[in-house]
Amino acid sequence: MATALETALATLGEAGYDLAIVDTPGVDSPATVGAMRAAELCLVPCRPTATDLRGCMPTVQTLIRLEKPFAFVLSQCPPRSGRVEETRAGLSALGLIAEPRADHQDAMAAGLGVTEFNETGAAAAEIRRLWQWIAAKLEGKRHVKAA
Repeated sequence: MATALETALATLGEAGYDLAIVDTPGVDSPATVGAMRAAELCLVPCRPTATDLRGCMPTVQTLIRLEKPFAFVLSQCPPRSGRVEETRAGLSALGLIAEPRADHQDAMAAGLGVTEFNETGAAAAEIRRLWQWIAAKLEGKRHVKAA
């Protein structure tokens, strides 16, 4: 029996879509594992804190067990912090670091995405570079074009 996600992805494929982005909660659940199984690339957001690092480990262990390609996205990084570089070094040992780091705090407080909050700001530019990084990773697997 197909899961709701498998059905939704099949429906999107039949409608001509070749890219779906699935955002899941950071919890170990059948739905999250199903999304990992369906993914061609998994991004694991992580703030540069010990709590977040510990919190993402079950997800990373599942991705490794499923042999899924993944990368970390450092988020909510304070500017000019040694903690960020230490986190980057530690996460690099586990997998790729998707560049760049994206700080969403102001946009999130306003209930907007960073490109909506300040279209020409540094965070919006970072998100665009992150999309370019993702598109490059998916190149050859899908025809992916950034908007």
